Amino acid sequence: MSRKRSTKRDQLDRINTVQALLVKGHDYTSIVRFCMSNWDVSESTAKRYIREARAMVKLSVDGLDDQLALQHARLLSLLHQNQGDIKVSLKILDQITKLLDLKSKHLIKEVKDVRANQSSTLPDEDSMAALLKEIEATETAQ
Repeated sequence: MSRKRSTKRDQLDRINTVQALLVKGHDYTSIVRFCMSNWDVSESTAKRYIREARAMVKLSVDGLDDQLALQHARLLSLLHQNQGDIKVSLKILDQITKLLDLKSKHLIKEVKDVRANQSSTLPDEDSMAALLKEIEATETAQ
């Protein structure tokens, strides 16, 4: 039985799906099985999707090697998922800064200072946005 050739759009959608699976932490073998069972592709095609998805992750974080870029993408994904939980967000920010060899203690101290200067238990959106911009600027400077 011959397989129907996928369109470029199908391939791009599949690569984006594989990228999301990589960022979520799925292992290589399970992603290959996922591709083969869900899209009826060969093992070599599934491996090509993974290679291309990893390349996309790496491009999103210029200058970092594959594993570092993948970890960075995972942490950013977790950060976006946990924006309402300041303690979890602080831990994720700490991991990101350690991963990128930034001065995490300085950034965490800034967040704590913002919290101490506010009457509510959580920093306002503008303070968190400013902190995230500073982190992004520091990341791009390296």
